[in-house]
Amino acid sequence: MNPCSLKHLALFSVPNPKHDILENPAVPEELKQYIPYALEIGRFSLHKAIIYAYFSENHPFFLDLATFLLSQRGPKRQVPNEYTLFQTAQCCPGLIPAVLKANPLLRLHQGSELSQATLSLTASRGNLLGVTSLLKTDRNWLPNQHILDDAIESKNISLVLTLLETNQALHPNQKTLSLAAESGNISIVAYLLERYPHLLPDQKILCSAARSGQGDLIAHLLNANPRLSFDQNCLRWAAKSGNIPLIAHLLHEYPHLLPDQEILCSAARNGQGDLIAYLLKAHPHLRPDQELLEKAIHFSHHDLAIWLIQTYPDLYPSPDSFAMAVESGWTQMVIPLFEAHPDLYCDRKILRAAIKGEDVELVERLFQTNPNLIPDQEILLLAAQRGTADIVTSLLRANPSLKIDLEFIFAADRRGNSEMITFLLQTNPDLNLRCSDHKTLCKAFQSETSQELAIRLLQANPDFIPDQETLNNVTRWCSADVAALILQANPKLLPNQETLYEAVCTGNADTVSLILQAHPHLLPDNETLREAAHS
Repeated sequence: MNPCSLKHLALFSVPNPKHDILENPAVPEELKQYIPYALEIGRFSLHKAIIYAYFSENHPFFLDLATFLLSQRGPKRQVPNEYTLFQTAQCCPGLIPAVLKANPLLRLHQGSELSQATLSLTASRGNLLGVTSLLKTDRNWLPNQHILDDAIESKNISLVLTLLETNQALHPNQKTLSLAAESGNISIVAYLLERYPHLLPDQKILCSAARSGQGDLIAHLLNANPRLSFDQNCLRWAAKSGNIPLIAHLLHEYPHLLPDQEILCSAARNGQGDLIAYLLKAHPHLRPDQELLEKAIHFSHHDLAIWLIQTYPDLYPSPDSFAMAVESGWTQMVIPLFEAHPDLYCDRKILRAAIKGEDVELVERLFQTNPNLIPDQEILLLAAQRGTADIVTSLLRANPSLKIDLEFIFAADRRGNSEMITFLLQTNPDLNLRCSDHKTLCKAFQSETSQELAIRLLQANPDFIPDQETLNNVTRWCSADVAALILQANPKLLPNQETLYEAVCTGNADTVSLILQAHPHLLPDNETLREAAHS
């Protein structure tokens, strides 16, 4: 174990409030982000340490922590059970020997689905030590075909050989050979073909090898079965690997094979721009089409789509695909396309996409190009939710009859568009915020309402009396300043245990402090404390 981690773990040997740990200079900054997840009041949980080792991509801190907890003796000892073993196989199979050592009574059980799943998961991760440690717990347990297939998919030849030696009765089948070919591991394939002569590679297995992009493996299979032929279908699978030197070699070796549009589209879907460029240069009969471009756009391969458009000026996407690019914010591609085809891309669909993509320049270009494109109240509402202040200004300039009303403010509020709310309040000082429906008004405090909006709403609606639900919503969503305003608007309103809990859930320390200072009768209960540890 890392001695440095041991020093940090000593901090947790006695109950400590979370804030003491987070403020302790002895705890490295990079570890503090993990502490709230693994820490429970007064102790660490072995199960949590294992789970968060997985979620933190096997961060050394959590691996060391789990190892430390497994080595504990005395009253603090946490004994791993069969489920802990399964959880370890799922999250960090390298700890399996330590788990088994911590509880020598743990073993695989014949007929147990949990035991089967534990061994299967460990094999699928290619963990040889974990598999052998598990098999040693019951010498009568023999790995079956499923375990063998899992091991083959992991591409660990040593593990595959170990399983075959452990259970001499195992007979690899065509599926086993296919999985081995797909893994691209020539050692496993060669071993299987040599030891089990009944296995014979077929066309499907050859395609699996082609998909792996391993030329030596393809050659080995062709030698093992002279009846096999490398055909157009195999070429398509080889292209999926993106291995350009291999594809160049295959096209030279088999001159009757020619790359086709299907291969190009497959490469576009996978974002293999280099492969597409090579194929187009080496085979002039190929020509990129609209489908190829749209594959690149739909699968978000930005650079490839731009390269295709710049290289082939007569290539352009459909309005639907263009709208997708606009909404994704691909400005570098969008403006040149719009300039080249203004009539094709100048309707309400593109306008909505430009608002969602926050593309102010395109919004302006749309109005300049198409005078008949007049934004309505629905478009303006969309801009409140998804747009920017500049876009709203552009829409109002394009249609001065549009109105900024309370619904508009609420729409921006519901989406948490605080910048938009500030802009609207500042540019519309006479905005009528009177709301006759108090239920609607209550909903305004269910998002991250700004203090400025809260003040304006309460001023415009003096008859509005916030209820308990509104207060609880404010403590969850808003700042302490807004919570204070709500309490002032209804002096009879008293925060309760739920109010405190909601404030704690969001980690809003200022609101929690406000509530506890104003109402000392409230005491945090166990549930609130647990939530504080996680917040």
